Amino acid sequence: MTDTVVFPKVEAELVRVLGERLPGLPVAAQVRPQVIPESGCVLVLAVGGTGRTLALSQRLVQVFGWAGTASAAAALIEQVVAAVVDAGRDPAEKRVRGVGVAGEPSFNPDPDSSMPRYSATLILVVRGKPTG
Repeated sequence: MTDTVVFPKVEAELVRVLGERLPGLPVAAQVRPQVIPESGCVLVLAVGGTGRTLALSQRLVQVFGWAGTASAAAALIEQVVAAVVDAGRDPAEKRVRGVGVAGEPSFNPDPDSSMPRYSATLILVVRGKPTG
């Protein structure tokens, strides 16, 4: 009998990765913070996936970055994308095994706040863990 392979919550893995690589940056999953600091914050949202093998799964994740100015929000999302891509190349990173960019950073106005927002869509290749 083969073991069942369970994949990590991709949003939680991305929050972890960003916390390690961009310390001090507020990062949330699924729901943006009620109060967005002028210095910026990031929201990660799983939006699907494109394939799965026995050990690896490709997951699509949107990342949103808010900041006090449009140029700061653009710079923030570029930093986020660079940090995640770097994690995908790091041999010490055990859960996120690869990263691709499905949608480059772009301006994405937020209808619920007056803060400038940019977003990008990433493909994360995550490693599963056998249950047995």
